[in-house]
Amino acid sequence: MQLATAAMLALILVASYFKGLRPPHAEGDVTGIADGDTLRVFVNGQHEKVRLFGIDCPELRQPFGDDAKAFAAERVKDRTVRLAVKDKDEYGRLVAEVYYAPADAPQTERCLNEELVRAGWAWAYRRYSTQYAPQEEEARAARRGLWKTGNAVPPWEFRLEQNDKP
Repeated sequence: MQLATAAMLALILVASYFKGLRPPHAEGDVTGIADGDTLRVFVNGQHEKVRLFGIDCPELRQPFGDDAKAFAAERVKDRTVRLAVKDKDEYGRLVAEVYYAPADAPQTERCLNEELVRAGWAWAYRRYSTQYAPQEEEARAARRGLWKTGNAVPPWEFRLEQNDKP
């Protein structure tokens, strides 16, 4: 019976791989940082674009966009990360929570999504999740990162404005 169960599990895993599905947890090496909330990760022998779940960083053309990208790069560029995959978006990107072990404490694990919001370089993307709302409120109250100015434009509004212009 155990052999049949193992064979069935192997068949499901192989079938899901060929359907383009990924396991809910995967490890990979970060090979690039597109912006604060989008990474390129080498996973299972292929490069994947990974969109950070539940957060939205300023676009690179916005104030603080470069800061968010630098913050993410400082923590995970050229490092191995663990992905807790939530979904695949309409652009084919994996949507995930990204976990890494910091250089100063390699035995611990930190969530990049949460750290970006807590440091004030990202909004909690409430359209998809309220998971990081407490960290956003904390960053706002402490006026960290993009909350220093008090007039930061959310990236979803910035994207709408850019699409409306010729």
